[in-house]
Amino acid sequence: MKIDHSSSIPLHRQIEDQIRQLIRSGKYDKGELLPKEMDLALRFKVARNTVRQAINKLVIEGVLLRKKKVGTMLSPKTIPTDLNKWQSFSAEMNEKGVPLVVLMLRASEENADETIANALGIRKGKKVVKMEKVLGTGKSPFVYFISWFHPRIAFDAKETFSQPLYQLLEKKYGIAVKRSSEELNAVSCDRLIAQLLKAKEGEPLLLRRRTVFDDGNRIIEYNLGYYRGNKFSYKIDVNRD
Repeated sequence: MKIDHSSSIPLHRQIEDQIRQLIRSGKYDKGELLPKEMDLALRFKVARNTVRQAINKLVIEGVLLRKKKVGTMLSPKTIPTDLNKWQSFSAEMNEKGVPLVVLMLRASEENADETIANALGIRKGKKVVKMEKVLGTGKSPFVYFISWFHPRIAFDAKETFSQPLYQLLEKKYGIAVKRSSEELNAVSCDRLIAQLLKAKEGEPLLLRRRTVFDDGNRIIEYNLGYYRGNKFSYKIDVNRD
């Protein structure tokens, strides 16, 4: 790594470019720490503050992450998911080239409590099908879904939910999924979800509440999605009136 001290390009900008090249090499993809500021300053024969200026720029951009008493490393990569384009999670990840693995899948029946009853527009205590799923890449879980379905959907007693959900509803049960209403919140990871997502208790999560409607504008599903905060980001395009 070299910089040109006689160039009209500011030294901190040249160092920033050199660090970007280091990052592109893939050497630091697995969490290795970048060289210390002092080591970089000696290598480039510049003041430490010049190196710090370059690193600060990359931290502000979200490229690098500083950890106190640890060092500087690549920021964890997040998977962007688009709120302007509604589709099943599996279909969206497939479109982005993210290979999904189902790490846990179970279905059961339960009596709807007040929250679920209100969400589905049914009476409290009504039997509903509940489906839980943990998805990830390899052995790394990053999202936990819980779905409750309106009792008008007559699921097979032996339904495995092995197909993508909305594909299953449309092809097997003749339910045309039309739209969803969504709400996002930041929450802390509780003990149960920490175990499922292999996360730390108290770690920040993105909670997405989704109510799904059919083509007759009837509620068919209420869904909670708990996303690892260091794995996902939501993208929203907003037009000014």
